[in-house]
Amino acid sequence: MIYLRAAHDGFDALVTRDLSQTELPEEMLVLTRVRLTLVAFREAVEDPIVEWGQLLAYLPLVRGRNDSKRSQIVLLPRPALSARNELAPKAALSQIANDLGVAVAQVRREAEASVRDHLGTREDGHALLGLMKWQ
Repeated sequence: MIYLRAAHDGFDALVTRDLSQTELPEEMLVLTRVRLTLVAFREAVEDPIVEWGQLLAYLPLVRGRNDSKRSQIVLLPRPALSARNELAPKAALSQIANDLGVAVAQVRREAEASVRDHLGTREDGHALLGLMKWQ
C-alpha cells in the first residue's frame, strides 16, 4: 500500500530503513508495476546523524539515477573511513612543495608569512596566532 500510495501521490522515490522489504514478493511485484525508486540502506545505520548524512550525500546520485522509466532499488553503501581516506597535513605540504619544485622549508616559510600577514589585519589576529605552534 505504501508504494502504491507514493506512486499515486506523485512521489518519485521512497526511503526506507527496512531492507527486508526487498524480500517480500508483494512489495517487489508492486515495484515492477509502478514507477518508483526505493532507497534503502544496505546495512543498518544506528546513528541518525550518520544515516541522514549518508542519505544527503548520496541524494544527487540517487536523483541522477531516478530518471529511469522503470522502478529501481538503490542500496546505499555503509559509510566508512579507512587509512586511504586520510592525509597528513605534513605529507600534503610536502606534495605541494614537490609539485612546485621547491623545498618544503620554502613553502612552509611562504605559507607562514601569508598566514601572519592575513591574521595581522584582523582584530582577533593575535589570539588566533596564539593557537598555532610556531617552530
